[in-house]
Amino acid sequence: MSRRALLGFLLAVLWAPAPARAQGISVLFVQPTRSETSVSVSGGAAAGTARIEISIPAGFTLDLGRPPGTVLGRSTVDLASAAAPDGEGSTAEGDVVVADPARYAADARLRACAPGTHAAVWRLEPLDLPIFVDPASGLDAALGGYDLRLCLDLAPGLSFQDVELDFKRSLGVPATPGIYLWRAFVTPLTPTGVGDERATWEAHGLVPWPSVLTLRARRTAQKDRFVLHGRLLLAGRPRAHAAVRVIGLPTGLALPGTPALRPVRRSIETNRAGRYRTTVRVRQGIEFFALWLPFPRLGCSSPGTAPGGCVTETTSPAASRPAVVRPRR
Repeated sequence: MSRRALLGFLLAVLWAPAPARAQGISVLFVQPTRSETSVSVSGGAAAGTARIEISIPAGFTLDLGRPPGTVLGRSTVDLASAAAPDGEGSTAEGDVVVADPARYAADARLRACAPGTHAAVWRLEPLDLPIFVDPASGLDAALGGYDLRLCLDLAPGLSFQDVELDFKRSLGVPATPGIYLWRAFVTPLTPTGVGDERATWEAHGLVPWPSVLTLRARRTAQKDRFVLHGRLLLAGRPRAHAAVRVIGLPTGLALPGTPALRPVRRSIETNRAGRYRTTVRVRQGIEFFALWLPFPRLGCSSPGTAPGGCVTETTSPAASRPAVVRPRR
């Protein structure tokens, strides 16, 4: 299992009970690497969502000059309908493609959602949902960065649940270490089906860049015991008192009665230098991963600018490369 696949699985399992998701409140989650950046936003509006705007902070870069037809990555859009009010089973997956802006210029609803001309337009297939892309404006213009505006002009009977965008070598990461603030603005629909600008709220996503979590294994004098150890660095600095989870996966056929995925301990706390360690006993080949998974919080550490305030804040997790251990025969 790749680090990305394991991280996605554990986020689905471990974040499910988090207060923000349990209450149906919008959450922004950003997970960058040098080759791929994943961005997901949930709606949370009872009457539906008119628009999602994602503010990318300065330091991250986009190439806005790519020609129409260029594939930038993949998207997953979860929808609700009368047949599936919770969104289960109503999923549209497809490419994120550079589109011709002229294709959307005559659509009055889209002009109301994203007025003016735009630096680029991307299309989410197969729903043909446009994302209007521009350099940051307003108060953020002096700082730099970009604004992505997803206009949710859906077919009657469908409503938005959440969207995940996976950009593959399309979004450049910062050259300077730091804590980067991403923001998502969610504009709900009124009961009459128009965007309620006065009710727009926002969600924050903190991205420590770079995030480095290491994991190494050292054999002890006992043939079936290993010391697992590593370090967590966020934006180039050690992170103290962080709860690191170490997960083991069998490298071959699991022994009878052995769970396929097992935590070594509930968590291991890092020291002041960001280091952690624990001793494990292994009966067969095990591939270990270390993960740091901070939970979302209600409210935000910095004030929001949307009329509805800032509702949730997340911090990007970190995952190690695998460490494979095998007991002596």
